[in-house]
Amino acid sequence: MQYETQAGDEWQPVIRYDTAHGSPHTDVMKPDGTTEKRLLHLPNYNDALSYAEEDVKAHWDRYKEQYFRR
Repeated sequence: MQYETQAGDEWQPVIRYDTAHGSPHTDVMKPDGTTEKRLLHLPNYNDALSYAEEDVKAHWDRYKEQYFRR
C-alpha cells in the first residue's frame, strides 16, 4: 500500500507499507529520492495491511506536510 501526493504535474510517493524482505515495514520517502525504513512490529501481514490503511486515513495530511518540509 502506498500514499502518494501531487507535486506540480507529477505524483510522488510519500509513504509505502511493504512486506518485502520478510517483515512488514514502512518506507518513508524523501523528495531527494532516499527512503527511511521503519519496521512494523506486527504479528502478521493482515494486521500490517489493516494498520497501513488506518494509518494513512488518520495521518495522510501530516505525512504530506512532512514530505514537503524535507
